[in-house]
Amino acid sequence: MIEKNLLSFIPKVSMIKREFTFQKYESRFDFYVETENNKKYIIEIKNVPLVDYPKDKMPSFRKFPERKTKNRNAIFPDGYQSKKGECVSPRALKHLRELVKIKKDNSQIIPMLVFIIQREDCYGFTPNFEKDPLYSNELKKAYGLGLTVKAIMLKMSPKNVKYVKEVPVIL
Repeated sequence: MIEKNLLSFIPKVSMIKREFTFQKYESRFDFYVETENNKKYIIEIKNVPLVDYPKDKMPSFRKFPERKTKNRNAIFPDGYQSKKGECVSPRALKHLRELVKIKKDNSQIIPMLVFIIQREDCYGFTPNFEKDPLYSNELKKAYGLGLTVKAIMLKMSPKNVKYVKEVPVIL
């Protein structure tokens, strides 16, 4: 998608590195990108296979955000917590925190978190505040500090994957 210039929020690319470790940071990020207009990005991707449920159809084992609209939203994260009160994905939280540090420390780099929604039955993306308030609140705070947060929808089939569109990030 980056190489084919399908993402409106990333200008035409001149160079891409995958699995990129940046300077003193411990995390390995999904992409380092340089564009033809000399912008530099560090991009972390998070896959989002789930959407929320209507309140009356939510399984008892799920904890999804209560909808404020009729629209379904893709949600992240979901999963099991090793201890109550801890985050669902310590790795996702670590990446988020390091992207914020990069934003503060490096004015030449644009850190970006992109949520890839692997389905077409939703309106936008929202963090899962009920299941993982730690990650969700830190994502909201990071966005407020200027971290670029995007969500894109893909159409998945057994034969291929197609870019559909960018969707709203609802914090």
